[in-house]
Parts: sequence; structure tokens; C-alpha cells
Amino acid sequence: MTRNTCLNLYVVSAISAGVLSGVGMVFAAALNLSQAPFVGQAGYRSAAGVTASSRTVRAGTRLYQTLFDANDWHGDVVAYGLDEAGGLTLAWRAGPLLQQILAANGHQRRQILTYHATTRRGVPFVWNELSDGQRDALREPHDIDDQAAIDRLTYLRGDPSREGGPDGFRQRGTPLGDLVHSRPVFIGAPGLPEMIDPHTYPAFRSAQTGRAPMLVVGGNDGFVHVFNAATGQELMAYAPNAVFPHLIDSTKPAYAHRYYVDGSPTAADVQAASGWRPGSSADWAPAAAASTRST
Repeated sequence: MTRNTCLNLYVVSAISAGVLSGVGMVFAAALNLSQAPFVGQAGYRSAAGVTASSRTVRAGTRLYQTLFDANDWHGDVVAYGLDEAGGLTLAWRAGPLLQQILAANGHQRRQILTYHATTRRGVPFVWNELSDGQRDALREPHDIDDQAAIDRLTYLRGDPSREGGPDGFRQRGTPLGDLVHSRPVFIGAPGLPEMIDPHTYPAFRSAQTGRAPMLVVGGNDGFVHVFNAATGQELMAYAPNAVFPHLIDSTKPAYAHRYYVDGSPTAADVQAASGWRPGSSADWAPAAAASTRST
């Protein structure tokens, strides 16, 4: 697991899922989550815990759970709505939704970024934008040209067309990799107390109250994923440069599980020299492409 300063995306909000009120409701919901429809069925397990969409848990709060299936090492993020008795209603599943979107639109429409170690800038996760070292990491000694490496990159982007068969890549339930220890972080409207900076923060917080809620989580497919927390649609993914030497392993049918981006991300309001930075999807996506960093 690498330490992902790749989350230098200016995604902001100090939300800690462990600081919650409504303990009885949380306890009831946790019991229900342990028996949720996807846990314990078809190989699904959950290890990272549950994240809530607000500090105060009440009816209408969303709970987010990460899952993994050790049979083929795919994963899922599941969102549930919470009622007054702690009952859960399925809102969305990110894995099947990503699969449907890829089937309808192709992997080319998926926004995936990485870090170019030479130019020290964020770049699209596509063959012509990668560094020489990143392209070399996707090649095998027996490759006669670049096509096999390009096919591996396409597979990593979510294309299932070469899965299975005698010369195919590893089969997977969905393109979303297993989510084991990375606890998802919910990012909504700014939540710090105004006294933290009474001169400039109140105006910032007021201006950002309507920003789109997001969910950020690290996956063992080698990506940090950012989802729309309301719909489950993936907004973007990011492959740290440090995972490239091992990405080729995850394409192989004889893949032995490896932890790639397995730690929990952290998000916080950021006061830069130019002032408080917003974290709406409209603001941070271009910033990520220009200034993403990885170690």
C-alpha cells in the first residue's frame, strides 16, 4: 500500500464517520448491515466498516459499505437509506452500475488519471500519455510489439472483451476491484465550525453548501475511486505512479491477490494561500489533472 498523497485534489470537508450521534440507530443499522443482502452471499465480505453521510445519524441518512469477493477479487460499494427504526433500503451499488456504464459507453468515456513522474503532472490513464517507465511496466518480455501492453491497459480501464479464454485476462465480476481495508470518506458541504477562521471561512462555507456529495475510497484494482454519493456513478479514478510495477499482475488469470491502494483516504477543508478551496466536482477535477501528486 502506498501513501496516497494522490488525494491532493482539493476535495474538502472534515467528516469523520466515527463522530456520530444517534448511537441506538447506528447500532440497529450496523446489525442490519451485518445481515445485508450482499454480505455473506456470492462470496461478498466487508472489512472496512461503514461510513455515514452526516455526523448526526437520523432517518434519511445514507450509510455506505465497501465489499470484496475473494473468489475473483472484485468489489463493490453499496449505499443504503436509513429509516427511523434503523432499517435499511438499498439505494445503489457502484460495481454493477460501473459495469452497466462501461457496457453502454465504453471505457473511453471513463475519466481515469495518473501521475507522470517526468513531467510531474497529472495525466490521463491512456497509453500515449503515460511515461516510458509506466509503459514498460505494462510490457512482458515475450511481447512482440506494444499491442499486448495496450490491451492490458484497456483491461485495467474496465474493458471486459479480453477476459477469459486460453490467452485472455483474468475474469472478474465487475471492473471495480476489491475494497478491503479502505474505509470510504464522504465529502459533502463544509462542516468545520465558523470560529476556525471567522474572517473568511463563513463566506466559503455558505458558498459551498450546495456542492455535490462525493465518496472517495481506495481499491485493490490500483485506483482511488471518487463516486457521486447520491447516485453511485464513478466521477473519476486515479492510479498512483507507485502501483505501476505491479498492475500487470492483476491482469493475469493466475493472479495472487495483492494490496494496491488499500488504505483509507483523508479529506479536509484546505486553506491555501489564495483562500479556502472548494471541493465540488466542477472545481477539483481540473485541479487534479494539473497538480496530482503520488509517492
